[in-house]
Amino acid sequence: MTQIDQFESIFRAASKTQFEYSDWSVQKILTVGDGSQQESTEIENQVKEFVSNSFDVAAIEWDSLNGSGFSSVKQLIDKVHESSPDLICCRRNLHIAADEYPYSLGVYVEVLTQATDIPVLLLPTPAADSAKQWHSESRKVIAITDHLDDDALLVNAAIKMTADDGTLHLAHIEDEKAFGRFMHVVEKIAEIDSETAHEKIKERLLLGPTDFVESCRQEIDTQGIKIKVESVVQMGHNLSVYKELVESNEVDLVVLHTKDEDQLAMHGLAYPLAVELHQTPMLLI
Repeated sequence: MTQIDQFESIFRAASKTQFEYSDWSVQKILTVGDGSQQESTEIENQVKEFVSNSFDVAAIEWDSLNGSGFSSVKQLIDKVHESSPDLICCRRNLHIAADEYPYSLGVYVEVLTQATDIPVLLLPTPAADSAKQWHSESRKVIAITDHLDDDALLVNAAIKMTADDGTLHLAHIEDEKAFGRFMHVVEKIAEIDSETAHEKIKERLLLGPTDFVESCRQEIDTQGIKIKVESVVQMGHNLSVYKELVESNEVDLVVLHTKDEDQLAMHGLAYPLAVELHQTPMLLI
């Protein structure tokens, strides 16, 4: 390696993404239900209770859509555009018998997350013997992404949704299987010290998101935001690790991206996570 190459590597290694806090503003919320107007009002009241730690619910403009207001995806999208909310709140499996398809989102929710740029707060479908399955506030929030150090929007939304004195988990899990396949190729190149490469590449992969979480913690302290930040940066099998994190920490809200720049389908792990974590509220951005 030349001295120029060494200098370039050192320079790039020293470059870090710094988090900048920006208040996530929500001025209008649309609640979507598939039952009667009374059921839509009940959903709206539950949403108001859930987000009351994050927003001044009295200052927000509220709009609702019940089951008779749409019978096709196009009608729903048209109604959403007409309302023009900053946040949509609904349950999964709209116009579908949810107890028959518990591990599903339903076509309406899937299209909502892809055909609009409006975040969707996805609520669990209540059990038959319970009016509500989630906590009344989001004291434990987890933000999930596969590129944490380049995701300020996700983090800002997660901060906003975390109650005062609550805990925000910032999670980045590097895919251990993908890393293993990459290192298997490296091991076949005689000119590369595979043991050193394994250690250094793993260290570098985890360093970026680790540093970003620390910058988030510092910025949150600077802004005087009264929440605790927990870092979760590690190698693992993404879906199983995230599911364990949510369940073991009794997380109240999961925040994750659902859009991919290169495809119309849900981004990365968003769909399997949304399906698996069907009893946990999710903010899909």
